[in-house]
This record gives sequence, structure tokens and C-alpha cells, in this order.
Amino acid sequence: MSKKLYKSRKNKMIDGVCGGLADFFSIDATIIRLIFALAVILKGAGILLYIIACIIIPREPDDGSSDSNEADENVENLKSANINDSEKDGIHTDEEFDEIFRKKC
Repeated sequence: MSKKLYKSRKNKMIDGVCGGLADFFSIDATIIRLIFALAVILKGAGILLYIIACIIIPREPDDGSSDSNEADENVENLKSANINDSEKDGIHTDEEFDEIFRKKC
């Protein structure tokens, strides 16, 4: 099985280029980041290389693991938090408003 170069989804600081290169070459991502930093300091070519790599290297395919499950849980938590917040703020549906109005009259 041949290795493919992808931008990392998990080991990233900006766009995952250095993490993807580190995975491809089986080395620590910090070493790749240091090489890019030195390239920026010495000649400024590191910025151009990184931008080109961001454009050319594809994103790592989503394996459907816990990241997507966590995202789904976060969405559900936000929805329930919004419902609870709207109840605290006194925002009601039309039916709830009609019922409250009938009780007060």
C-alpha cells in the first residue's frame, strides 16, 4: 500500500500542511514546522511554499470516526441550549403565547 500526501485533520496548527508532511515522512511535525520557520526567516520562501502547499495538497479524507460524532453531539447540545435560553428569555411559540394570554384574561 503506497502512502499518499494529505493535509492532516488532527495534527494541525494552521491548515495541516506540516502535520501531513510529517505523517508522510514519518517524522515529528515540529521538525517540519521548524524547517518552514527557518525558510521564512532566511529567505521568506517558506510563506510562499506553505501557501502553495495549502492549495495543492488535498485534505485528509474523513474517516467518519469520533470527530463527526463529536460535531453531531455539539450541534445537539447547542440546539438544546438555545431552547433552554429561549425559555429563560420569555420567548414563546404562538401556542404558548395564546395559552398565557388566556390565563391572564
